[in-house]
Amino acid sequence: MPEKDNDENLVFDYGECDNGAYILWNNDSWVPLVKNLSKGKTKCSLYFRKKESIEICNKYGNDSALCYVSRLGDNDYINMAYDHASANGVEDNNLRYIGSNPNNYIQFNCDEFGNNCEKWRIIGLINNIEDSSNQKNSYLKIIRDSIGNYSWDSSIETVNNGYGINEWSQADIENVLNNNYLNSINGGECFGGNNDSILDCPDWENWLNISF
Repeated sequence: MPEKDNDENLVFDYGECDNGAYILWNNDSWVPLVKNLSKGKTKCSLYFRKKESIEICNKYGNDSALCYVSRLGDNDYINMAYDHASANGVEDNNLRYIGSNPNNYIQFNCDEFGNNCEKWRIIGLINNIEDSSNQKNSYLKIIRDSIGNYSWDSSIETVNNGYGINEWSQADIENVLNNNYLNSINGGECFGGNNDSILDCPDWENWLNISF
């Protein structure tokens, strides 16, 4: 097993055990913790990899958000995990935030004074995405925490007692998200409740201009 802070820049990747046991890694002590070890002669395997952050930081810069997140992934085995080709056939080695409530909230799309920020969450670092010139790059995938309180559908009282249609292609929210929001169309009507309750749609012109 490689030593901690080794010259090969190897870090723990993941562990596998038989007989229902599993591995938790203590990075501070640099030791595996075997859980649910209930049977004798249980075999566990530990896998190590080179730090992903080295290549990412060299390509995108030490001050980039990609570099920052990839460095977290080198040592955080509770809130972050890589997709592994040996485990599920995935070859992109994407880094994902995991766990019930990881600390992956960010402020985004603030105004020029740093105010009126929106609350987003980082989903993970996605690799091997081709751009318009067929070059493969890495990107951070983020999702907005909320775009507001809008109803799924709002119809007249004779349709489902005014609570709308429970079918995506006919629901009002489908048009709001896939037309107004996705295409940054400002204005128009959104729905906020039952019985044709109408709200003015917000200004979505710059909501999807995402870059890092």
